[in-house]
Amino acid sequence: MERILADAAPAAVFDSPSPRTDGSAAGAPAPPPRPGRWGDATRVTAEDAYVIYTSGSTGTPKGIVVQHRGIANMLDECVARRAIPPGARYSTCASPGFDAAVLETWTALATGGELVVTPDDRRWHPAGFARWLADERIAHSYIPAAFLPAIAEGLRDGLDLRSMQRAIVAVEPIPRGLLGEIKRALPGLTLINGYGPTEAAVCVSMYEVGEDETGPERTPIGTAIRNTELLVEPTETETDPEAEADADEATAGDAGTAADADGDGNGDGDGGVRGELHIGGVQVGRTLRPERGDRPAFYTRTGSDGTPRPYYRTGDIVRRDREGVLTFLGRVDHMLKVRGYRVEAGDVEHALIEQPGVTQALVLKRPAPDGVYAPGAEQLIAYVIPAPGARIVLGDVHERLRERLPWYAVPHQVVVRDSFPLTAHGKTDRNALLAQTPAPAADVPPSERPDDAHIEPGLLDLWQEVLGGTGVSGGASGTGRTDGTGGTGGTEAGAAGEAEGARA
Repeated sequence: MERILADAAPAAVFDSPSPRTDGSAAGAPAPPPRPGRWGDATRVTAEDAYVIYTSGSTGTPKGIVVQHRGIANMLDECVARRAIPPGARYSTCASPGFDAAVLETWTALATGGELVVTPDDRRWHPAGFARWLADERIAHSYIPAAFLPAIAEGLRDGLDLRSMQRAIVAVEPIPRGLLGEIKRALPGLTLINGYGPTEAAVCVSMYEVGEDETGPERTPIGTAIRNTELLVEPTETETDPEAEADADEATAGDAGTAADADGDGNGDGDGGVRGELHIGGVQVGRTLRPERGDRPAFYTRTGSDGTPRPYYRTGDIVRRDREGVLTFLGRVDHMLKVRGYRVEAGDVEHALIEQPGVTQALVLKRPAPDGVYAPGAEQLIAYVIPAPGARIVLGDVHERLRERLPWYAVPHQVVVRDSFPLTAHGKTDRNALLAQTPAPAADVPPSERPDDAHIEPGLLDLWQEVLGGTGVSGGASGTGRTDGTGGTGGTEAGAAGEAEGARA
């Protein structure tokens, strides 16, 4: 609130008094002093629709001004994809501070629809939300990615969602097979995977899901909507010669993801191109306050039509295939460096989702405690959600990961959870996940030590000290085992020291 007041620089604030804990009335907060120069903030105009603040998950929250033209353009695209007759019912469950609420509200009001507010007891209850959609005969809905497994399970159990004509999903990467299952159960549904940062007018690309979608791969985010240009530009990491040299041997994942088989400097082995996504055109907003720094996120360049247009560097890494379809791979700032190697969390998550019984996966890095630098101090943690009724054997998961991934990309821990915590905007709360995950034990309980390994106890203890953990953790849902460097991971420096110690 202080940041919003500072940006708005109001002359006065009017508020109804609220009772203090002692029963007296509290007045409105005093407005901050006006800035010395109005040039520090951008004046809003009649062309501007709203100011929205970024979540701050990648830095300090900043105010973004979005124009009416971008909202109207996005609404035209929705109608072109699937027109819904007037009088249809539209759901709304997103917080007003999240731009998905703009999509929910104006897709209904701009077409003569009825906006139905999700009750609080269903808003963050995936199975309850799915039943509410059926009970209310909703025709259009924005569905958070975290709710989709409950939608699919409900359809398998006979939930009647045939009233649904159009659904837009977004926010998190979604397995193609999950959306394909929903589409096959509801062939009359136009199911769209949308993408767009807060810095643009809700959606800048869309992908229509087909009935033939299968497998654990991420669903593409599709192609640009009308009056929008999407560019895939090399990232700073990929243009740094030293980073490129490291990446040749130190990027985790498929060979097609790590290699540049077509020789374009940032390409994939399948002939596609990967890099940072830049957005241009009417969807791009602007910052409320001027950016500082040598490389602003918002900039102007000549578009494909020869006229200057605004562009925005998203910080999102995507892959564009030969047909021009984009797939979200991860964030520039979510690129992990663990054990001295660069690891792409998305590639590890893909390998996890391919495991039997795993429906969702997330990989994070647990940073070393302040002031600590030692082998194993930084750890790669994987979180998985099993399919209903599935039992995940963590030892088998680690065995398959060692077959699929380089040793340095195998997580120190695999944690089984029933669900992931969510932020107020429906995104996975990464900080909460790490805070809820205890550090691995310093030693391996005797019951989890391999019975047939015939390892000298002193040597096993030395390995555990160097590797910095027990390897896998089942939380409340499973058990783990530690059986070799591939299962627990380590560092080259630590391994070298261990070998020297073993010889001694």
